[in-house]
Amino acid sequence: MKLCPHCANPIDEDVRICPFCKGSVERRGWVLQGTGEKADSVPSREAEEEKKGSVLKVIVYLLVVAVVVIGAFLAGWLMPKSERGSGLTAPSLEGRGQEAREENRQIEQLDSEIAQLRKELEGSSKEVAELRARLEKTDRALSSAQERLKSVSRESKGPAAAAPPTPAIGRAATEPFPSVVWPKPAEPGSYEIIRPTTVFEGPSDSSRKVATITIGTRVNVVGSVGDWLEVRSRRGNPPGFIHREDAMFVGSAK
Repeated sequence: MKLCPHCANPIDEDVRICPFCKGSVERRGWVLQGTGEKADSVPSREAEEEKKGSVLKVIVYLLVVAVVVIGAFLAGWLMPKSERGSGLTAPSLEGRGQEAREENRQIEQLDSEIAQLRKELEGSSKEVAELRARLEKTDRALSSAQERLKSVSRESKGPAAAAPPTPAIGRAATEPFPSVVWPKPAEPGSYEIIRPTTVFEGPSDSSRKVATITIGTRVNVVGSVGDWLEVRSRRGNPPGFIHREDAMFVGSAK
């Protein structure tokens, strides 16, 4: 037995590499365990050859491992696709097929909904065009009816109404309003204002002004005094008188 010069552990004399510290023990002058004698020296050539052998063994081992790995890889790569994919990719392929079928079904459903919306849009466009045509026709009929009403109103007023006097709005208070001879009293009922007019407290331009009425407003006429119409408001406004030529008869009182 001898001691390792590196870790001082007892090792066999024929051991050249310490099993504890893996150090080389091929040196001269080592002391045998239990004795004071020195071990025989080992030629350095043998140590070098043994070291080269160990390196070669390691290289050969690594080459064998590499060959085995490469062979396994090539064997798996060269395996037919049917064998490689059987039992592994079938579930995934089936799942993808189901997803593709579901997507196709959704696409078909969306196409059907789009087609339905297009039909509804076309129908709505036709309805809008018809409504526009009806509205234009109604506007023309309304304009024609208004013209006829104005013509009838002028005829009912007599020859003196051919040239209606200037409205009272904007007229000076001292300017006398031209008198118009009306053939008969005004019929009570609903009248529409055909030009802006002023409501006076009495049947005279010199009376106190009560309110102003714009075109298109409908008033309730309860009677007349000469060329004045007596109006009553349905909204609580004060009663008064307006010029007869500023209003057009619309309908009788109910």
